[in-house]
Amino acid sequence: MPNKYQIAYFFKNILNATIHNLVNLGMFFKKIWTGYSYCTNFVRVRGFQRFLIAVFSDIFTLSFVALIIFFMVGQYALVDVEKGWKLYKEYSVTFYDQNNVKIGHRGIKHSKNVPLTELPKHMIMATLATEDRKFFDHLGVDPLGIARALSHNMSNKGGRNHGASTITQQLAKNLFFTSERTLERKIKEAYMAIWLEANLTKVEILSLYFDRMYMGAGNYGLEAAAKYYFGKSIRQVNLSEAAMLAGLFKAPSTYAPHAHLKAAQARANVVLNSLVDSGFMTEAQVANARKNPAIAIQRT
Repeated sequence: MPNKYQIAYFFKNILNATIHNLVNLGMFFKKIWTGYSYCTNFVRVRGFQRFLIAVFSDIFTLSFVALIIFFMVGQYALVDVEKGWKLYKEYSVTFYDQNNVKIGHRGIKHSKNVPLTELPKHMIMATLATEDRKFFDHLGVDPLGIARALSHNMSNKGGRNHGASTITQQLAKNLFFTSERTLERKIKEAYMAIWLEANLTKVEILSLYFDRMYMGAGNYGLEAAAKYYFGKSIRQVNLSEAAMLAGLFKAPSTYAPHAHLKAAQARANVVLNSLVDSGFMTEAQVANARKNPAIAIQRT
């Protein structure tokens, strides 16, 4: 049995702990009250300052709600992602018999991927300069690019709209979605672009982009396009040919050189301009490509 001194010591410790906790709790509520008082005093300002506070408060609230919607909608996109989405598929559809023996195929042929290290440097630079100059800096989406595109499109009604999709977003669309133009699809596309950035390296993303993007005339990937349009491997294309291929990412059917050579050459010149504007090349370096535009081989 504990004696009276031990019992007194026990209750003394309990009392001290209780007082300590009450003091901490009081300090906590004091901080909350101080913050609340500061906010209420801050909100009581008049005139232009109050207007600014109201504007920034609304912006913060809308941004928070938009972020919640973004993640709620984007999560549904993950449900449709197949485990083998990175696997190489030679044809669109391959047929097998009951014994799992290949008996035929149908659809567009995909050429084997050429490693990024074997691609001409000017092919990579032409693509980045035209499609996504901040590719190695962003996390899948480019908020500033989106803001610029929205500003341009709103002030240029009736004119040509500017896109703001990064290379990663374009790849996400190509891998996981159809070409439908809906807000839901754009949200899912942005979400999956961030997902790709989290699961792949920049080199892997760029390699997949060069291998999987549609390049017109039933060709997917740079290697297939180079062989079809110029009769050579992508490893051997010169600057004018690389500029023409880089121009296909925007609208492959519109700028396919075998059917629309003049349009393809004009688009290639835009790519050369982008190379100079981005600082990737000088005007002197692209001068020969301007004077000698690429020509697609004749096909019967």
